[in-house]
Amino acid sequence: MATRRDEPRAYQQEVAKRAIEGNVIAVSDTGSGKTLISVILLKHMVAKARQEAKQTGRQRKVAFFVVNKVPLVFQQHAYICNNSDIKAEAVCGAMGADNFDEERWNTIFEKSELIVITGQILFNILNHAYIKIDLCSLFIFDECHHATKNNPYRKIMTEFYPEAQERPKIFGMTASPPKDKGAAKFAAVELEKTMDCNIITASYDEVLKFSQRPRERVVNYTGVKIGTGPVPAEDVTREFSRLSVAEQQSCEQLVAMLKDDRKLKPAITWYEVAIIELGPWFGSKSWRYILDTLKEDIQLTDTNFLAQRLDLIQRAEQIATSMAKSRLDLDLSQVTQKVRKLVEVLQEAGLQPGFCGILFVERRPTAHTMKVFLDECKKFGPEYGLDFIQSAVLTGHGGKGDVKEHLMNIKAQRKILEGFRKGTYNLLIATDVAEEGIDIDRCRLVIRFDVKNTVISHIQSRGRARDPNSEYVIMLPENDGYLEKISRAEADMRMWCSELPQDRVIRLRGPSANGDDEDDEDTNFGLEDMKELADVETVFKVESTGARVIFHTAVSLLHRYCDSLPADIYTTWKPEFNITNVKGSFHCELTLPLNALVTHFDSGPFSRKSLAKKAVSFQAIKELYLCGGLTDRLLPHRKAPIVKDDLNEENEESAGQAPPVSLYPIHQPTFWENKIKLVPGSDSVSLHATLFSLKQPATSTGGDETLPISRILCLFTATPLPQFDPIELFFDGDSRFVDIVRLNSRVDLSVQQVDDLYEYHKQLFDTVFRKPVEVGSLDTGVRLLIAPLMRHHTGSDLHKDLSANTLIDWSEVQLGSSSSSTAAFYGLQDADLSWDRLQDTVLLEKGQSNRFFTSTALRTDLTPNSLIPTSTTSPSPSFLSDDASQAEESDPVATINTFTQYYKTKRGFDILNPDQPLIEVKKVPRRADHLQTIKQSALAKHKSGAANFLIPELTQKYPVTASALRSAEWMVSVLVRIDDLLKAIEFMTEFGLQDQIKLPLMLEALTATETCYAMNYQRLELLGDTFLKFMMTVDLFIRYPLLDEGRLTLKRMTTISNSHLFKRATRFKLHRFLNKLLPVITHFFVPTPGPSSPSPSSGDTPPPGPPNGSVASAEDFTQSATTQSQPQPPQRKSQVEWPISTKTMADLVESTLGAAYLSQGFDLGLKAAAALLEPLEGIHTWDDFARTSSQTDDPLHPAHPLATPFKEDPLLGDLDNVEFSIGYEFVNRRLLVEALTHATAVKPQTPCYQRLEFLGDSILDMLVADYWVERYPVSGPGVLHEIKSASINNQILGVLCVQLELHQHILHFSSSLATDILRATQQIQDAKEDALTSAATDENATTTERGEPMGEYWADFNMTKVLGDVLESVFGAVYVDSGWDWSAVKEFFDRAVLPTLRDHLSIETLTKHPVIELHHRIQGAGCQSFKIKNLTVAQEEEDGQVASQPSESSSSSSTPLTTFTSPPTPHPSAVATLPDSSSTIPYSQQHRQGYGQGQEQGHPDQTCAVMIHGHPVATATHTLIQVARKEAAKRTLALLDSDPEWLTQFCDCPSSLTRLKRVRLESS
Repeated sequence: MATRRDEPRAYQQEVAKRAIEGNVIAVSDTGSGKTLISVILLKHMVAKARQEAKQTGRQRKVAFFVVNKVPLVFQQHAYICNNSDIKAEAVCGAMGADNFDEERWNTIFEKSELIVITGQILFNILNHAYIKIDLCSLFIFDECHHATKNNPYRKIMTEFYPEAQERPKIFGMTASPPKDKGAAKFAAVELEKTMDCNIITASYDEVLKFSQRPRERVVNYTGVKIGTGPVPAEDVTREFSRLSVAEQQSCEQLVAMLKDDRKLKPAITWYEVAIIELGPWFGSKSWRYILDTLKEDIQLTDTNFLAQRLDLIQRAEQIATSMAKSRLDLDLSQVTQKVRKLVEVLQEAGLQPGFCGILFVERRPTAHTMKVFLDECKKFGPEYGLDFIQSAVLTGHGGKGDVKEHLMNIKAQRKILEGFRKGTYNLLIATDVAEEGIDIDRCRLVIRFDVKNTVISHIQSRGRARDPNSEYVIMLPENDGYLEKISRAEADMRMWCSELPQDRVIRLRGPSANGDDEDDEDTNFGLEDMKELADVETVFKVESTGARVIFHTAVSLLHRYCDSLPADIYTTWKPEFNITNVKGSFHCELTLPLNALVTHFDSGPFSRKSLAKKAVSFQAIKELYLCGGLTDRLLPHRKAPIVKDDLNEENEESAGQAPPVSLYPIHQPTFWENKIKLVPGSDSVSLHATLFSLKQPATSTGGDETLPISRILCLFTATPLPQFDPIELFFDGDSRFVDIVRLNSRVDLSVQQVDDLYEYHKQLFDTVFRKPVEVGSLDTGVRLLIAPLMRHHTGSDLHKDLSANTLIDWSEVQLGSSSSSTAAFYGLQDADLSWDRLQDTVLLEKGQSNRFFTSTALRTDLTPNSLIPTSTTSPSPSFLSDDASQAEESDPVATINTFTQYYKTKRGFDILNPDQPLIEVKKVPRRADHLQTIKQSALAKHKSGAANFLIPELTQKYPVTASALRSAEWMVSVLVRIDDLLKAIEFMTEFGLQDQIKLPLMLEALTATETCYAMNYQRLELLGDTFLKFMMTVDLFIRYPLLDEGRLTLKRMTTISNSHLFKRATRFKLHRFLNKLLPVITHFFVPTPGPSSPSPSSGDTPPPGPPNGSVASAEDFTQSATTQSQPQPPQRKSQVEWPISTKTMADLVESTLGAAYLSQGFDLGLKAAAALLEPLEGIHTWDDFARTSSQTDDPLHPAHPLATPFKEDPLLGDLDNVEFSIGYEFVNRRLLVEALTHATAVKPQTPCYQRLEFLGDSILDMLVADYWVERYPVSGPGVLHEIKSASINNQILGVLCVQLELHQHILHFSSSLATDILRATQQIQDAKEDALTSAATDENATTTERGEPMGEYWADFNMTKVLGDVLESVFGAVYVDSGWDWSAVKEFFDRAVLPTLRDHLSIETLTKHPVIELHHRIQGAGCQSFKIKNLTVAQEEEDGQVASQPSESSSSSSTPLTTFTSPPTPHPSAVATLPDSSSTIPYSQQHRQGYGQGQEQGHPDQTCAVMIHGHPVATATHTLIQVARKEAAKRTLALLDSDPEWLTQFCDCPSSLTRLKRVRLESS
């Protein structure tokens, strides 16, 4: 579909210029942008009035925007207020304006610069002399064709305007001048005379380029159309007879009740018209709505007999309600052919996707009854063809004049229109309120169900059909001459307009304006041309490549260059040529887009216009190449579509599919290379000792006894450990710290002591791991040895001057080293059966060698013949339920009551001593990772706490104490953490960052998210990613002062993309320093070198990578890397490799930058970036940016707008207000103006805001990341990314922009942008009003202190991206203007952004984006193949990319996909038809696809599909890709909610099926 964007229309610019110069009436079609012209004029006139009042000290003059309908007062007032800083007031009779006194009016005049007012009220205040017409600066008359006869418009201009000493300026707007009845000419001359204006109009061809002219079609029907005369009685009788007897009786009752009251009698006429034109069904159904309308009119206008009439209507409503219960038949026999024809039109329209339309009817009762009719038709089912319709009624002001209130208030009307834009409704059933003024998005179908015999009504209702493929259907009786009559009248009007004097018809598209001669690209020189160009350069060649441009191809290349420049949905870039004839010779002035490297050129004189145009184009191409705007191939940059970064997931857990994974060697810190060895011939070994003591909590955390006692452990190493802070461990989720004391003096141990320590060490950790572990030998060296301290030592009596030799419990070391866990079984002796001998022992049971127990009591009250006690939580013997290994029953019939019976039956053991006491024990739990914060499940708690009983003669005493074993168990986690700390120290040393980055932060930066530790690199990766983006943005912004935002973005991407970071990480072998869950605990494991596993010495050698640093494939490694989503096979013990994703490798670079920045700010972050990436030329400290900026600011290119003299533009409004709002006073206001200048601005003094937005986006990212990292130093996986994204999305930035009133100062020339700004502010206003209303009526509803709704009330807003861009641009402008002072933007942030973040956002209340929530749901269900595709442009994106708001702009995050040649068959639950084909769009078009509405530009619809294992399960279509993705995700979530097993229709992932089985089991 062709795309039409809202470029600054030349005719709008010219009309605005004429309006500023004199009094004019602009005649142009509906939707051609007349209101925008009025705003431009208002800005000029108000600025002039301000200046005059300031210079003269006289009262400021007031401008008036005069409308003919009450709803337009509020609409135009909102439009103006939200597109300017003009102080405007809305006044109409419905507000009680007729009763305002002089004081009230004076107050309004004093505070207002503009009053939007109805014509009658303006006439009244002039008539009563509340204001003199000399104090009026401007009258803008909307729909000024009404200025005839006794209309207030005409009376104002004829009775007051002529007598003014200083007449106000007049500007009139209309779609058509009035036509005299019965005459062939227009009364336009009389209108000009009345309004003291000249009519001007654009060339019809000019307007048609922007105002979509729909196809017109007439649908004829058999029947009559009731005019203004009496209703034919015979027709009423005929249709009346088709009613049921009961309905006839009810209608007769109603007629009899109402016919004698003149105020109520019109209801009978409305009923008769309905029954004749629409049929008996409509006649009976319409009574309800006729009476509603009648009641509203009576309440508004009736002062006499009000109670009696309301009582009569109430009784009539009871009768009408009984009639409304009749049902519609399938063949529609109870409606007229006119209605049946309407059904056919709608059925036909429903065959096309994306239906949206308006049905125009004449009366409000008809509108409401028509909705009921269409809802009834939907009940006939999908086969009837009307089930797609979602209708809403749009009616307007119900009474005459301005004193009556609205039947539908403005807010409710606005909500209906917003629902229509969002797709909640796709058919509006409207009265004439939708014909003029009320802004409605483009429609594909407009049906004029009830026609009006006026050209104006015809033009205005047709003007609602603005879609490029729209259709305008007119329903007429057969042989009706309405259309011919209207068409002739319209043709006469256009003929009259075209015959106006040349100076009043704006023709801007001809050769004289733009030089669009037919021979632009004619390469055939005539002889005269060759002579004229003999001394002119006509060929330019690039020597390095041979590329060249010739004189006659320069124009097309120039267009191509302009099309490549970044632009949003409101803008289409193209060169503008202005050719003038000076004494027979032609000169051409060329203006290029605002963001071109050079913008202005001149050429001439030439004898022909085409030569002048080619010459200036040729000159521009040369200059653009020399400035770097074209490549050496003489082509625009960014020729190819942008490809999304292949690693651009926010984190490992956030991708719809598993990221690429490669195997890397597990690296041990070099600290352990110096090992403990026995040197032959030496009788002692000198070691270093470090003590580790687990702090006891202040109070017990639960249970029925104190926590188990643990021992202080001594760690012996060959090299002294660094002094570390206490290490935090977690026991069942509760935090406890291990104190570390490094002893000053070395300890000399004898060879025998070392041998004993070695054997004890192995015995201890064999027990911890429940299997033998290899720790090396004393001949080759061991990393460490561990021994327990004597029991009486506590953490409080430890200090660094102690001697380790005197602290060690050598008796236990010797016992453990001399005994074997595999010794022959023996029972406990009588001497052992005392609590003193049992309380710190580890026990084994015969036949259960891998199950360890600790004693809790000696039960002398129990013997083997005692009955087995039952658990308090289970009726079965507690130790039986814990004996999982004995599942077989040797004798299923046997009854087990006593311990003796149990051991005989279950174990086959005979108990020899029936009188021995029993030992109550607890099972020693298996080793846990105490670095993880995960709590045990309730089941695990119960099992670990369940009591068991051992019989002494079947029990063995283990040669390790219980307290030492408990300590060794948590010591494993301490050793893992020491390794992590040592690697962090080595990392900082290797990159020159030692003693600069804080060690805890460096440790955090190197810890993967998968560990479930109390900290991981996620927040630092977020901060580092943001810092890197900010650093590179500042550098590029300064280093390339003339590059546009698009090229700056591409340059930035080359440095900050994850693929580039991955290459840097692999170059520096950063995998060596990563902390993640180890497949083996390498402290207690010596690998066996073999062909499938590198030797330990290769630990520093990364796996060989493929060419060009791309992601390694399986063939690149000895051990294949896991690149698919299937689970990896379990690793063998001998493996010393672990899988690391490419994204994790890239994250290590960013997290390091985050740690450096958080440690010492920008300077250390910059230093870390220079170490890990490439140093920035000339930048060593952050202050160097400011120094470099001052060197590059001047001189600017002489053709650049910044080099021209600067003066403030009245179209920007009062910039003092902007500075006050943001709390910053600019030194160079040019920067503020640039930040407020949109690309559609006409001849601005600065470039558009794109470069400053590029800078400001990264500044705001940095500020937001800073805030959330500080507020939530610890958070769950992905949470900080989500809340950061929620803090900088278009919705919240748009709200902030409006709060600062920046939207009032945006310099632009786009009707669509003005409309989108209005809609944005109305959404905010409505949300606040709803919140205040709820707070007043619901005691549970609350608001913020500023009266705003709680939470992310903006989440569903459709905000134009321009608002957020402007806010970011202002941040950029402040930073540059302040001399790159961070405190300046920080103060701006604290003032403008922070209050909103603090009041509305928190991790606890964060609203999940539907795409993010869907990702979590799908992944949580176990599915590994999930994507969201943009089917319209064949663009595939991984889930979470848009929702997470990647740091780059939308232009750099889109990935072209292979075109669908044969679309997959959609599942029945899919909600839209997939396109047959699609194609990849060029970069320039992708870059323009941002947020924002732009509906009038004809943007193509974007269809997104949620794909699960290649199946499209739900689709959605919208003009905005983000909205389509969001809606598709919502629909998929609804399907997931509707059926727990829905996903299994498409997903066969093993984890998904396992989860389903578990759900079924739990539910059963």
